[in-house]
Amino acid sequence: MNRKKLLYIAAIIVVLGLGYINYFGDEKTVAPKAQVIETTDVTYNSDGYEIEALKQKDMLKSDETTFEKAQAKVKNLFLSGDNILLDKAKNLILKNNIFGKSINGWEFKTEAAKYIKEDDLIVSDSGVTAINKEKGMEISGKNFKSDSKMDFMNLQGDVSLKVKDYTLLAEKAEYNNKSKIVNIFGNIKLESNNSKVAKGKLFGEFKKGRYNIETKILEAWEPFEIDYNGTKLYGEHLIYNEETGAFKITKNVHVVSNGYNIKMDSITRENEKALININGPVEGDNKVNFFKGNRGYYNEEIGLFELVGDIKGHSNKGDKLLAEKLFYFKDNETFKLYGKDGEDVYYKNATKEIKAPEVIYNEKTGIGEVIKGYVFDEKDNQYASGDLVTFNDNSKKYTVKGNGYFKDKDYIFKSDLIEYEKDKDLALLPGKYTVTERKSNGVFKGSNGIYILSKGDFESKGDFTYENKEEKLSGENLKYNIKSGYGTIEKNVVLLKKEDNTIVKGNSGEFKNNNYAKIIGNLEILNSNADIYGNSGTYFLNENKVIIPGKINFKGKEKDISGTMENGVYYVNSGKMIGKNFHGKNMNNIIKSDIINYYVNKNEVVLEKNCVIKNLEGTLKSSLINYELDNNEVILKNKFVMDYRDFKVTSSKGTINMNSNSFTTGPVNILSKLGDKFSADSSKGNMKNMVIDLNGNTHGEFMDKGVLTKFKGDNTRVYLKDENNTYVAQRIEVIKNGEIIREDLDLKSDYLEMDVPRNLVFAKDNSVVVMKNERGTTTIKSKSMNGDLNTEIINLNIDVHIINKNKEGEVTNLTSTKATIKNKENIVELMGDVIAENAKATISADSAIYNTKTNKIKAKGNVFIDYKSKTSKSRSIINGESKDAYKNFMKQ
Repeated sequence: MNRKKLLYIAAIIVVLGLGYINYFGDEKTVAPKAQVIETTDVTYNSDGYEIEALKQKDMLKSDETTFEKAQAKVKNLFLSGDNILLDKAKNLILKNNIFGKSINGWEFKTEAAKYIKEDDLIVSDSGVTAINKEKGMEISGKNFKSDSKMDFMNLQGDVSLKVKDYTLLAEKAEYNNKSKIVNIFGNIKLESNNSKVAKGKLFGEFKKGRYNIETKILEAWEPFEIDYNGTKLYGEHLIYNEETGAFKITKNVHVVSNGYNIKMDSITRENEKALININGPVEGDNKVNFFKGNRGYYNEEIGLFELVGDIKGHSNKGDKLLAEKLFYFKDNETFKLYGKDGEDVYYKNATKEIKAPEVIYNEKTGIGEVIKGYVFDEKDNQYASGDLVTFNDNSKKYTVKGNGYFKDKDYIFKSDLIEYEKDKDLALLPGKYTVTERKSNGVFKGSNGIYILSKGDFESKGDFTYENKEEKLSGENLKYNIKSGYGTIEKNVVLLKKEDNTIVKGNSGEFKNNNYAKIIGNLEILNSNADIYGNSGTYFLNENKVIIPGKINFKGKEKDISGTMENGVYYVNSGKMIGKNFHGKNMNNIIKSDIINYYVNKNEVVLEKNCVIKNLEGTLKSSLINYELDNNEVILKNKFVMDYRDFKVTSSKGTINMNSNSFTTGPVNILSKLGDKFSADSSKGNMKNMVIDLNGNTHGEFMDKGVLTKFKGDNTRVYLKDENNTYVAQRIEVIKNGEIIREDLDLKSDYLEMDVPRNLVFAKDNSVVVMKNERGTTTIKSKSMNGDLNTEIINLNIDVHIINKNKEGEVTNLTSTKATIKNKENIVELMGDVIAENAKATISADSAIYNTKTNKIKAKGNVFIDYKSKTSKSRSIINGESKDAYKNFMKQ
């Protein structure tokens, strides 16, 4: 009888005992029934399991047993873990720190697993890592299945197979212990385990593969991709020996490297140190460049790549290569190219073109030799051809012998012999030569050119010409230093600017390339719009300007303008001339200023400082005047003063047309000889039409027979008239918020019109008359009014409302249909529906006469009085004139 059976018998006795006590004891006391039996330091040997544990719990009700800190042996498999459950079906469920080991050398670790006794399977979905230390291999996956002998292992989900130098990642793996082969499936990736990857290591992606843990051979089939030292290799069958580094790639093999896709029959290598054989024919392209050859190989030890046999290359951009053999030494970056017997090597790419029977070129040093051919470096714009060309791309040294032609980034030299050698410090162009500037396409032509490299001196004796797209220069005896850009022309200097046929002439000259050209003696600048003369001038090329010291004469051709200035600057491109102390004339205008800006091509003059334009009708002064000659218009951006016949106009800005005499201004003040004054935020007018529009915050005043009349408003139009060669105001229109003030009479309206000579006024829209005397102020409102300021009689029309306020603050209100003000008599005649009211009473009548000085009213027709006394109330109705009632009203 084993230990477990004894425990069961003891448990039954305890249960029966408890039941007896429960049955015969106190009916009110219910004892708990035991469901779990716990045992420590146990050994369990039953149901095919051998288990040792720190603690054992038997759950009687569920017929299950748990073990803590347990070790178990199941057939040939050893298991251990923190928690093991033996379920009712006699399966083992393991959790926490699970370790398993089989007799064939495999071990595994996980956090949860289950052993299914009936199927002899151990499974896990918590991630399992299996290790074979003898074979140096580790395999892991999320889902795991094996048997107690671990004769097979199936893993799924995040599968990893790790060997010495690399790791395979996959979706699924199946291991057979008998064949020692791991089959891997699904998105297989190969990664290096060594940060210092040696030559020959492979990295890639596969669909299906297998790895033999005995032979260390990885085999893959179906289309796969491999990264070999940064080069992508593709194929459909791979055999790779991890131990030797040997590999073989076959079936639809191609390589992608530096953007190139290269096809070949196969790639093989016998071992890690052997040559890589590229078995042909070999064809490659990067969709732009294409090449092919019969076969090739690559020696990793010496870094030599060779392509042999009928080599052809081309590109979509027109690049081309023809050769029989190509050797490339990676370490010193040297190419050796040879053509077939009787044929040239031809090479062309985006930056270089070479043609010769034999070409040697070192990419590192930039040194090359071409025999009976040419070399063209388009990147640096250097081309040399001849019977023998030796070149150095870095030092830019060229020696061309026989039929010499040389082109660098700045110039093209043509001569039978060209020596462009730094060692000799010399470039010779004997006999006739042509030197072309590449940047400007300018061409020098002359004889016996000598170029000293170190000094940069170029000399050409006798006549020479220089011509580019913009200019043509000629003269005699040229000396020019290419380094400093400084040169001299001994005599007969002529410079033609082709764009506008401007000609600059002089006796002799000196210049600095891309800086200046100085004309010495008898300077002439001849333009289709104007001619400019001086003693000498300096043409600054970068700024396209000619500085002319001393006195300058000029004369316009299209427009009648001429004059003198001093110390000028002529801007060639824009045709702008700037000078000081200008005196000139245009049409009937005499012009002067401290500074002149004459835009020759635009026919425009800008005067600065102490500017004056004067003619028979007036004088214009400002610190800045822009005079457009084509439309004869003056634009003023600074404060100006214009004296035009009888008027003096002052403003901060404006425009004046010298033909039509029309003008516009900014904030303006206008003063006439008669003392008339006008001001506004802006103005617009025409002195020939004698109309001035004042806009914004307008004010004005004028004297009439010793009486001052003022006006103001938002906008005002003033009509003038020439009377005996004197401008006088004829009519004034004030619009919006208008006001005319004459002595103690103040007229207001949104529209006011005044006939100045006759002193007649007319107003509409919110008309108001304000009269003041020593007794108080009378304000009269109506829809419209008209009157005579001489007689001070004003007619008020429609909805007349009079408000009188005396010095004591007493207010009298009167209303009527219409009224007439007789200001000199201090009365207002009211007509139609007259109502008068003060604090004491209200009077209504057909008409009335109101005295603004005495504050008395005389009512007529249907007079009605309503007294407002608090002590007595009475009403009186009097037909005809009011008598006692009127007196009582006024008394009160």
